[in-house]
Amino acid sequence: MAKLQSGDDKKAPAKRFDIKEKALQFKDFFEKSKLELKKVTWPTRKETTATCMAVVVLVVIMSLFLGLVDLALAKIVEVILY
Repeated sequence: MAKLQSGDDKKAPAKRFDIKEKALQFKDFFEKSKLELKKVTWPTRKETTATCMAVVVLVVIMSLFLGLVDLALAKIVEVILY
């Protein structure tokens, strides 16, 4: 059996939960978040509307395509099985 080296039998002291330190960390986090949000380039209303409409159109086209493919495959399976 290996011998314990000096210092192996000592555990590191457990950190105590300090509410003041956590509050300072919380405040620091929100200050840094606020600074980062100021760096963001937000889209204009026109850009947001255009992007939203592009997404809606794409969703409609894809749903129609997948619906037609599903219908066609269902008919093929129906012909094969019956």
